[in-house]
Amino acid sequence: MVVNGFIHHKPSLNKLIAHVLSMGSPGLAYAYSVFSHTQELDILTWNTMLRGLVNSNMPRRALHSYFEMLQWSRNVADRFTFPSLLKVCALSLELKVGKYMLDSDLYIETTLLNMYAACGDLNSAKVLFEKMGHRNEVVWTLMISGCTKNHCPNEAFLLYEKNGGRWIYSDEVTMATLVRLVLN
Repeated sequence: MVVNGFIHHKPSLNKLIAHVLSMGSPGLAYAYSVFSHTQELDILTWNTMLRGLVNSNMPRRALHSYFEMLQWSRNVADRFTFPSLLKVCALSLELKVGKYMLDSDLYIETTLLNMYAACGDLNSAKVLFEKMGHRNEVVWTLMISGCTKNHCPNEAFLLYEKNGGRWIYSDEVTMATLVRLVLN
């Protein structure tokens, strides 16, 4: 593949890496060789490598590859990266790394915030909300909506005011939340 130039065809490259890594340790050197000869690694290729290493029961190498990606690549972890990384943490008993990953990703944090609020655990939602470094309008809307759904309209109004009275009027759900807030 490297000699023939197929390494530039990302779908073929990703399938090759996944297949070679499915052989376990014997394919590791070749997979790394192909991977390292790839000039432009995209997030899909990184995810393929991480998933292959995890599925081949090589969590330490997967974790090393993840940190390599963060250090040397312009790619950032996405929602397809985190399942492999959480499995890495479980296999290698790296709780601190798992907590760091969960605490540092807006997508994961937003999903957790939504889950806490939807399940009625408003205290956990508040703790997470306060810890979040970046709060976009979706995060504010979820928190205000969570307060409203959990029968805390005063807290919802305080959050609304704390956010400067801004709200996303992007869909029916958001508008319904605002109406519910006003009616309470």
